[in-house]
Amino acid sequence: MKKSIKMLMAAIMCFSAFGCSNQSSTETVTNDTTLTSEQTSSDSTSDKTDKNVFYLSNMTDKEEFYLNTVNDSCYLPFEVSFDKNYSKLTCKLYQLDNQSWKNLQEFDLELSGDTFWFLVPDSLLEATVFYKNVNVEQQYSTISTGRPFETIEPSFGIHGVTSHYASTDSVNVEAGVEFPVIANIYWKSSDDSLFANTEDFYYPEKLDLGKNEAYYMLTFTFFE
Repeated sequence: MKKSIKMLMAAIMCFSAFGCSNQSSTETVTNDTTLTSEQTSSDSTSDKTDKNVFYLSNMTDKEEFYLNTVNDSCYLPFEVSFDKNYSKLTCKLYQLDNQSWKNLQEFDLELSGDTFWFLVPDSLLEATVFYKNVNVEQQYSTISTGRPFETIEPSFGIHGVTSHYASTDSVNVEAGVEFPVIANIYWKSSDDSLFANTEDFYYPEKLDLGKNEAYYMLTFTFFE
């Protein structure tokens, strides 16, 4: 009797955290696809299943390639799964003005269900919020075409500026409680090196910008 030969095939799937360069050092604002130290290592994975936690999604290299090679901006994916149904998300865009956050624009997105995916750009000058209701109450899947904010521009223009962005990694969400998603700072002096931080949303009185510096913040607020 002939011996049967079994071939064992192992497939190793490599996961990389989704990342885009959070600083442009050229004369115009550009985006790279290098990972920052604030983001997860490319050979690690995260299996976040906690309810009511809004967090930055992990993506494979392939997913990152498809998402960002055809866009002018680098998009960051987020997701959240609640322990109850939510009906509305308020998105607000702020600019730092005299050590306080000035509300430039805001809009509401209609939600339905308990699980949602989001895409937001790292640059807030032309920000759009894309979202998907993953598990809706009506038992059908809905994906939006995105809701944009109106284009904004620093008072000193965008020629020759440098920018830096930061995103929240994860945050525990409470109904009706606003939290920062993206922080984005711009400056014109080539001698400066500034850094955005989403925690700055809570302490604007500690911030003091120069003449050719502008600081923006995108926030979310979920409602049941």
